[in-house]
Amino acid sequence: VGDRVRIMETRPLSKDKNWRILEIVERAK
Repeated sequence: VGDRVRIMETRPLSKDKNWRILEIVERAK
């Protein structure tokens, strides 16, 4: 899942989505 999250993070899709993904990654840690 980390790889997928990293790919989504690098993809400039949406700053809001980027933040959400980052938050999920931090919570999963």
